[in-house]
Amino acid sequence: MLIFIEGVDGSGKSTLCKKLTDMGANQAIIPRGTERQFDSYMDLAYEDKYTKGDIIFDRCFITDLVYRLQDGGPIDKMDLTQMCTVLRFCYCKIILCVSSTAFEDSIVRGEDNITDKNKSAEIAYLYDKIITMFEKYLNIPVMRYNWKYNNIDDVINFITRR
Repeated sequence: MLIFIEGVDGSGKSTLCKKLTDMGANQAIIPRGTERQFDSYMDLAYEDKYTKGDIIFDRCFITDLVYRLQDGGPIDKMDLTQMCTVLRFCYCKIILCVSSTAFEDSIVRGEDNITDKNKSAEIAYLYDKIITMFEKYLNIPVMRYNWKYNNIDDVINFITRR
C-alpha cells in the first residue's frame, strides 16, 4: 500500500514518518529529479503489489498541487488526471497531519519555508479541501492525524484496516 503523509510545515509529518519507519514500514526514496512523477509512483505501486510492504511517503504530489494553488506557480511534475490515477488505481491511503500550532512549531524547529502565519493557514486550508475532495470523490481512505491527540496505535490501526 502507498501511504501519503501530508500537511503544512510543522504539523508532524516527518516525525510520524520516522516513527513508522522505525517500526518497520518502508519509506519511499524516489531518485532525485524524478520525485513526484507519475511513473515513479506506478513503479512503486507495482513493486508494493508483489512485496506486500507498505511504502510511506513524507509528502507526495499532493504537496505540489497545494503549493501551486497557493502561490500560482506552474505544476511541473504531474497533472490532476495522473494524480487521480495514482490515487484511484494504486492502493493508497492519505494521512493528513493537522495541528493548530503547526506554524509556531515549524518556527521553533528553525524551518524557514513558510514564514508567514496567514500563508501557513491558507496552505493548511488548501490541504484540507483538496484531500477532502480525494476522500469524497475517489473514495480514498483519509486519516486526520494530530500528534497532540492521536498516538501511533491510531495510525497503525488506520493503515492496517482494509
